[in-house]
Amino acid sequence: FGSRLLIFASQDTIPPGLISRNMISTLSSMLRFVMLASVAAFINAENRSLHDFQGLYVSGGAKVRLTVGNSSFLSVEGRNAAMLRSEVNYWGTLVLWCGGDAVMPLPPSIPFVPTFVQQGIAPCENVEVDIVALRPLSYITADFASSVITDAAAGPISASGRSSISVHNLASPWPTSINAAAESAITIAGGKVSSVAVSVAAASKADLGSLTADHATISASDRSSVSGMTLSDGFISASSSSRVNTTAAAGPVGVSCFSSEVHVGGTAQVFIHSDWDCKVTPQKAIPYEQTILP
Repeated sequence: FGSRLLIFASQDTIPPGLISRNMISTLSSMLRFVMLASVAAFINAENRSLHDFQGLYVSGGAKVRLTVGNSSFLSVEGRNAAMLRSEVNYWGTLVLWCGGDAVMPLPPSIPFVPTFVQQGIAPCENVEVDIVALRPLSYITADFASSVITDAAAGPISASGRSSISVHNLASPWPTSINAAAESAITIAGGKVSSVAVSVAAASKADLGSLTADHATISASDRSSVSGMTLSDGFISASSSSRVNTTAAAGPVGVSCFSSEVHVGGTAQVFIHSDWDCKVTPQKAIPYEQTILP
């Protein structure tokens, strides 16, 4: 009891002004440290050399600009740039992910991978990445609020988890695909492909511009939309308040529609396989059961 009285008495002898000055000095030092750390994180920028790669997978919110040049490298800048990890894996894919010291996440294309196996990823929404590749990439995937802008691509394009991909020119002599899911967006300005499968779902959209395809299958579901592209022949499916607006130049185009809209311009014949509460144009589209097969 006596010791506690001694402590209280010693505290009473400290001038109030000194306590206030010490508190202000401490708070000022802490604020200065936070500001310096924030500035250091923001200005942190680095160039990284890369092995040759043929595809890209980005996750964690980074904003990627991709160009074709004479060498392979990437430049990273922005707040928390040091958190962005990069690695060219065994399959020649440049994988970019954000999460401090977390290990590289498993590619989403691997089947039967439980969700809990995936590593936690911290958003890198303020990180900007400039990548130079030796040639147009064979495939590009953006996930978890990431974005990719590139002049050219030569294969499948996939965006999910509120991500976006913009390609100026898509060119491939082989069958390819364009997939957008979970409030994502894909924009293709133009190009030519032999065959393409387009799929948009869960409030996503694909704007295919002046892209041309010899054959195409288009699927839009759950409040999604597809616009643009000129196809020679193919099949269109739209459901659950979705919309497809495209052009068919030559061969037949089949349509299956459920509570959606499908608009097909051009001179190709349109055959309606199923129609429930839909708006399908042109009006001259023929119900499939009325067609006479040779």
